[in-house]
Amino acid sequence: GKPFAAHEHRLLVDPTGTGALEDAYFDFVCQPLRTDGAVNGVLTFAVEVTREVVARRRLEQTAMELRRAVDARDEFLSVASHELKTPLTALRLQIQALVRSVSRAPDQQFSPQQLRARFDAAERQVHRLVQLIDALLDVSRLQRGTLDLDVSEVDLAALVTEVVDRARTMAQAS
Repeated sequence: GKPFAAHEHRLLVDPTGTGALEDAYFDFVCQPLRTDGAVNGVLTFAVEVTREVVARRRLEQTAMELRRAVDARDEFLSVASHELKTPLTALRLQIQALVRSVSRAPDQQFSPQQLRARFDAAERQVHRLVQLIDALLDVSRLQRGTLDLDVSEVDLAALVTEVVDRARTMAQAS
């Protein structure tokens, strides 16, 4: 005997009369009809809101996907900035060592071999920065669907040596 209201109440309906049930959503308002205090009927209003529910759920799903995409972008930018800082730090340390050498007395300055090693290390860091920037550009091209793959053989021993040399420079500087 109490009034009843339901918002986006799910029901299974057969809209085509074929027995195939589908989800449908309705807003209901039911009001008991009374005569002399006794309920002798119910006045019910029902409004189908299936389109609105489906549209809202699609929006919510899209919003969730966008949030995940923004989170992934932020994570990518964080990793990319860290990766770019690594060779920049090593390059800065090489330049600082060269500057200190120049400001020392001539007999305490780097030898030509030491200078060559420092410049080679700096050149490797610049090369690494260029590779990282190219990788960032590749990500952009991949998203646009314009990435051309450049497949080539790599000397694994040389790659490992380069990574160890890069880590050694930073470790020594620390």
